[in-house]
This record gives sequence, C-alpha cells and structure tokens, in this order.
Amino acid sequence: APPLEQWDPGPPILSLGFDDPAWTWKGNWSVRTVKNSWREWQVKAAGGAGDEAGFKFEGTGVAIAARCLQDGGRADVFLDGAPVGVADAWIPERTTDNDLWHITGLAPGTHTVRLVVRDDKDDRSTGHQIQIMRAIIYGSR
Repeated sequence: APPLEQWDPGPPILSLGFDDPAWTWKGNWSVRTVKNSWREWQVKAAGGAGDEAGFKFEGTGVAIAARCLQDGGRADVFLDGAPVGVADAWIPERTTDNDLWHITGLAPGTHTVRLVVRDDKDDRSTGHQIQIMRAIIYGSR
C-alpha cells in the first residue's frame, strides 16, 4: 500500500465573502443570485478576459471558493505578485465542486492573491464564467 498522505493547512481563521471590503475588483464583475432546489445565495461573477479580483490577507494559506460550472472559465493566479498557476472553473455535468484554487504552507505573514480571467477555456466548457463566493484564510496553530 502507498504511504498515507497527510497535510495540515492550519485552522481556518477568516472567511472573506465576496462582499468583504478586503476584495478588489477590476473589470465587469456583477453580483448574481444562484438558486437550486433547497437554497439561494449570491456570487460575484465575470467572464471577460482581463477581469481581475484580488485581496490581501494575513495567514499561512488560502482557498478561493467559487462555483465550478459547465460554462466555467480560467483565471491566472498570482501570489505575492508572482504567477503560481491557472484556476479552471469548468466541471463535468452532474458533479459539484467549489475549490477554485488553494495553497497552504505559506510563511506566516501578509500575502496577496490576484485572479485574472483568461480568454481561453477548457475545450468542453460552454463559457468563461468565474463565480466567486468567498476566500477562506488559514493560519498557524
């Protein structure tokens, strides 16, 4: 059997809803109401190349919760000003996920995260949507 993989992001210390003033928005972001058969909630959505979202946080990790969809797009992710990857919000039908991007194990301190919507997408996606719900900040034990 392979060795058990374990990781400890530290405790979640803060949840930044998309409406928290820590977020900055550039481009054509709008608040949308999302409904399913048991609840209703809001997201901040964009789908234009170059639309940006970002925030500064104190901690050792962060997860960006967003709706992954069949019309989900991609965004370049920057941490502390450096490119660190691509977030892809496309997901197959009849599945669900809301972990757009995350990182743990950062040095304690102040960090910045910035997402920039790309003009490309997964070949199976029908759009370029990025729909952000919140960011969850993790800290040290």
